[in-house]
Amino acid sequence: MSLVMKSFEALKECVRIWNKYWGTGWALIPFLVGAAFLLVFRRKDKEVKNILLVAVSGVFVFFFPLSAKLMWKFIGMDVYWRVLWIVPVIPLTACAAVHALRGVGRRNVRFIVLIIMLIVFTGKDFRSGYVRVHNPQQVPDTVAAAVDLINEDRAGKDVMVAGDDFLASYIRVYDPSIRQPYGRAMRYVISIPGIGIYQGLQKAPDCNYARLVKYTSREDCDYLLVSKITQEGEEWLKKINYEKIGEAGNYAVMKRMSE
Repeated sequence: MSLVMKSFEALKECVRIWNKYWGTGWALIPFLVGAAFLLVFRRKDKEVKNILLVAVSGVFVFFFPLSAKLMWKFIGMDVYWRVLWIVPVIPLTACAAVHALRGVGRRNVRFIVLIIMLIVFTGKDFRSGYVRVHNPQQVPDTVAAAVDLINEDRAGKDVMVAGDDFLASYIRVYDPSIRQPYGRAMRYVISIPGIGIYQGLQKAPDCNYARLVKYTSREDCDYLLVSKITQEGEEWLKKINYEKIGEAGNYAVMKRMSE
């Protein structure tokens, strides 16, 4: 792949993640409005010039393919995306808000305007997209139920547990003593069979159970968490000594029995 194509792909990835971290929030609006306000009304202020310089530099570093790849290499892509977008956004938005509020005469009016800005631009209905959970680790209750069932069965033994991407994101958050053949989005996969297990469980209940059995038989998994498992799926897993010991939500907890 040519340098131009690699740079183009890196730029596409930057844009994709930039959009991903904004999500459905409105935080980009005060950022753009703030930038326009400072450029039009406060551009001669030395402090504002420095803030604008930081913002422009931050955006450039974020989207420039070479700097992006260097940052990925040294601090990792996850850290890069979760942190660096804040550099141009927060200082400029805060600076614009401060300068805008300075023009408001009365203290009570400033407070009201600030509250309105917070609600309108960054507020979100707390009921949208959130559910109440009932465990100290604040993971989905389905995950907690599955892990509790496994912990009760394993009686303190060291075990490896495999589930789909939803479960893989939370299992070790709930109980770090459990081993997994891969992490979220198949990160840190420890073996080739682990890839096959991940792909199979991710497609359940419509997965190719013969393929899942093939890879599971090559991996040291003590428990499989299978979504909406079918009777056919249970029969396939029985061939390699897995038996259902319970359910957690839509997941069947399959245990590898001793031969």
